[in-house]
Amino acid sequence: MDFARTGARRARCAGPRLMEDGVQSGPYPPLHHPGEGWGAESARLWRIGPATAGGDRASSPACGGGLGRGLAVAAAAALLFAGCATVPEDLQPVPEIQPEVAEVREDPDSFAGATVVWGGSIVRIDNLAEGTRLEIVSRPLGRDQRPLQVDRSDGRFHAFFPGFLDPQVHTPMREVTVRGQVGGVNEDSIGEFPYTFPRVEVESLHLWPVPEPEPRVIYHDPFWDPWGPWGPSWGHPWHRSRW
Repeated sequence: MDFARTGARRARCAGPRLMEDGVQSGPYPPLHHPGEGWGAESARLWRIGPATAGGDRASSPACGGGLGRGLAVAAAAALLFAGCATVPEDLQPVPEIQPEVAEVREDPDSFAGATVVWGGSIVRIDNLAEGTRLEIVSRPLGRDQRPLQVDRSDGRFHAFFPGFLDPQVHTPMREVTVRGQVGGVNEDSIGEFPYTFPRVEVESLHLWPVPEPEPRVIYHDPFWDPWGPWGPSWGHPWHRSRW
């Protein structure tokens, strides 16, 4: 073992110390001595000794200063990746700028052919000779392009898929996101009310899995005694024997 090198490393990491002449050495404020103020005289006594040559010891990798910074960088990277949601490949790339459902309904000619990624809940499915038409209640999309569970909508739109979609799979209330081009509007109705449906010519469709129901939580009253005053009360926190 190189004792000289080990001793030098310990000296660099040891922190402030008093030299033989009573002057403090190290990268820290001077120690306060009885009867000595913190003014110019104290500042004059302060000097950087040989142990601090070459920079701050606290940040020296030899003293472990780089370890804290490394952990901080690792933690920041973990938070960054945790906040990033994965977009399904069949919906990529997501256009940075795209019209909303309400904008297309108001001015369909201005947005004809625009690429959009829209989603929401299926209301109706029609299997036609040339393909399948979905009626969808639009919802805002999250970072992963999945419809959010909110009571907000830009309206309904039609998504035309050039193929067969099984109505037993694409059932009402299922969440779906489509990617395609604006193909104008369809004049139809909701019940007896006339309605203008923006139309999307679907390139790809992503049917989201049914979310699992949240577990039911049952809270028990700690003071409730199922036996009442006539039976055993083992579970009562302050049960006292009647004998």
